[in-house]
Amino acid sequence: MIKSIRSRLIIVLMFIALIGIGITGFLIFFRVEHQFGEYVDTNRNKTIEELRTFLVEHYQQTGNLDSNQVRSWLHQDSMTNDLFIQVLDQNGEVLVDSNHMQQMMNRHRQELDLDQEVRVQLTSENEEMGTLVVNYSTDLIGADDEFIRNLQQQVIWAVLLTTVLSILISVFISSRLTVKLKEIVQMVKQIRGPNKQSRLSVPNFELELQPLAEAFNDLLDTLEKEDHLRKRYTADLAHELRTPLATLRSQIEAYQDGVWQPSDDHLAKTHAELMRLVRLVDDLEQLIVAENPQIQLRMEKLSANDILKRLIHQFQASFYNKGLGLHGHTDPYNPTFSGDLDRSLQILTNIVINAYDYTPAKKRVDICVFHNDQYVGFKVKDQGVGIEKSQLPHLFERFYRGDLSRERTSGGLGIGLAIAKALIEAHKGKIIVQSEVGKGTCVVVCFPINQ
Repeated sequence: MIKSIRSRLIIVLMFIALIGIGITGFLIFFRVEHQFGEYVDTNRNKTIEELRTFLVEHYQQTGNLDSNQVRSWLHQDSMTNDLFIQVLDQNGEVLVDSNHMQQMMNRHRQELDLDQEVRVQLTSENEEMGTLVVNYSTDLIGADDEFIRNLQQQVIWAVLLTTVLSILISVFISSRLTVKLKEIVQMVKQIRGPNKQSRLSVPNFELELQPLAEAFNDLLDTLEKEDHLRKRYTADLAHELRTPLATLRSQIEAYQDGVWQPSDDHLAKTHAELMRLVRLVDDLEQLIVAENPQIQLRMEKLSANDILKRLIHQFQASFYNKGLGLHGHTDPYNPTFSGDLDRSLQILTNIVINAYDYTPAKKRVDICVFHNDQYVGFKVKDQGVGIEKSQLPHLFERFYRGDLSRERTSGGLGIGLAIAKALIEAHKGKIIVQSEVGKGTCVVVCFPINQ
């Protein structure tokens, strides 16, 4: 797999590099030649204009166009600029012809394709002196042709050299990247083994791969945490089942051995242990349903004050029998929110039950309704024993109740807050716990207004 990725990466990098090289080579190879041709044309036109000016001034000074000075000038320009020049008189007769100045020049002309001719009238103060005829090839010749050919050869060598360097750099970069990918692959293989403590060193990765390394480390952290929770969940579940099952077993064996008679008191104790098992299974079933991402909520418009009144009515007798005060505080604006009535009551009921279990007699529990621009919330504040700060992050874990000992003489099975958290998250809301040891706990449940 890594080799396949490396090969593809090399091909992609080479393809990109070759496209850039090809475009650059094309622009240099053809565009420079075109611009150089324009430069040569401009200089040629300038030379022709200088010739015209020279011939006009010479005629004005000497009265003729056929002289050694004219022949020398024309010879120099024809040799330097590869021009074939003729000077004609008023009747069209040839006075000076650069083609016959040298035999070598004649042979050179036969080899050239003189495809362009320029005729310039020589006049001065409305007096016609003659005609300047210039023939030349539009193709680059002589030094100009040699210059452009040398330039093209250099471009070709530069393209070839750049191509080779691009291939080498592509191989190097792909090798660097795939080395880090191999490191990730090796780390993935270690996940299946006993060694899950190792982490990737993010700074050692290229900038583009650092997010991948960070995400992989986060995945390892999550897997490690889930593995820890799974083991703890299994141990806690086994403990919760072991106690009532052991009690039921001993009681049933007592009935079988004749130690116990099926009296009302004994049957009531047996029934209580059985109901403890039933409640555990019911709570686990509720937790599974609550944590299901496909949970279906029957959303409707709910009045926060009405829900508060139902809670007070539901728990008032139980609180009174325990010697606890239960006080509700409505919101004068009577805020409403969208939610599932049964699930909302289940969330708040689990929280109120926790407050009931951990608040001693002669204390009180207050339930307040509040609202802001985003949420409608409930505050359940008790005067119980409180929770240490180190335990707050674990409150919503299954079977967690604050006392980590196995001597559980009060409270439920430690699933209520886990169910509440799963259900409030299904409503896209949030739950916040604030507590101080010896002073009590405040649980805030927020339902979004526009959910």
